[in-house]
Amino acid sequence: PAVSKTANGGSIPSAPASSTGAKGRTCPTRTGRDHRLMAKAVRKRAKEQAPLPARVRSYVDGVMRELRLVTWPGREQVRATTAVVLVCVFAFALFFGVVDYLLAWGQRLLYETFTQAG
Repeated sequence: PAVSKTANGGSIPSAPASSTGAKGRTCPTRTGRDHRLMAKAVRKRAKEQAPLPARVRSYVDGVMRELRLVTWPGREQVRATTAVVLVCVFAFALFFGVVDYLLAWGQRLLYETFTQAG
């Protein structure tokens, strides 16, 4: 049996998704009734929500609670990882500088060779 979607006809992005209904018939997954029910639920949830200041306070409390759980690195670990980052940055800068110089030299050599021949 084929594993890929394309072996079995593939998916059709422009066609709506469908599912099997209660009586085995294929029906669209979203109907007008589904959309109305979803819109009604969204409006109901919006009415039930706490006022904005309370939601902001709850969010900030959650952030502060999570920040207390973070294991922060010590001074030595920060110093060591910073040194590694700086060494890597300078090593890559040197590497790309050398590669750039060699490519420019090769390009110049090619141009000089072909302009003299023409």
